[in-house]
Amino acid sequence: ARHVPRAAPGGAGGFDGDAAPGARERLVAVSADSGSAQPDGPPTVTQTSRLVSCLSYINESTKFLVSGAALATLLTKPEVAVVWCLIGSVVNSACGKVLKKLLNEKRPDGAAKADPGMPSSHALSLSYLSVYAASALASRGGVDGGAIFASALQPWPVSATFVIPGCVSLISLGVFFTWLRVKLGYHTKPQVVVGYVLGAATAMVWLAIGEQVVVPAATHDKNVVFVLYGACFVTSALFAKVAVKWVDEVKLLRGGGKAKSG
Repeated sequence: ARHVPRAAPGGAGGFDGDAAPGARERLVAVSADSGSAQPDGPPTVTQTSRLVSCLSYINESTKFLVSGAALATLLTKPEVAVVWCLIGSVVNSACGKVLKKLLNEKRPDGAAKADPGMPSSHALSLSYLSVYAASALASRGGVDGGAIFASALQPWPVSATFVIPGCVSLISLGVFFTWLRVKLGYHTKPQVVVGYVLGAATAMVWLAIGEQVVVPAATHDKNVVFVLYGACFVTSALFAKVAVKWVDEVKLLRGGGKAKSG
């Protein structure tokens, strides 16, 4: 594995202020496969630039959209199961940061971010949230008996016909957004694969502990509820600091700089 030098990061940033250098060439193949190529040849520079810019915008917007959805869920459904899931997402992310420092593996050449790339933080978080949500839906979705797996907890008010399509959609979105990290030059394939597998494994273990231990314990002991909400408050405060850092990094990337992490 290639290792990140300990010197301070520097140098030019990404293509169009968002994507890493080389993203244009990588996306030519994508646009050609999708049918956007001209009949007499490959896509023009303008077409490829637009595609890269569009995918870069989607990529940079993902963490804000996912975080906003998580916050909205917490505010509208402040249940123990939701709180437990969100605490797990922060723990999952923190473990990924520790692994990055320990492995210290370099990102692809020309990547628009300077921190180590193994495992991919985006892949880790996206797989955790998508797999957790899909697994929970498979376990508790379907008020008319449509759950794929049996659960002792109260079923969600979701139609059985939505369970399988919902699970497939959640997993597909997670995979797509993870794929963007490779196509835009932020990570190598092994970095996103490792991140995705670790995040998915954490999600399934965390969900199992929540459904079999934490939620039943909280039902019988209010002290457990207080501890969980306290932990959620602390992790939310830590996440708020990260969100501010995200905004600063987006501004830096759009200005042609090189972000330190992501």
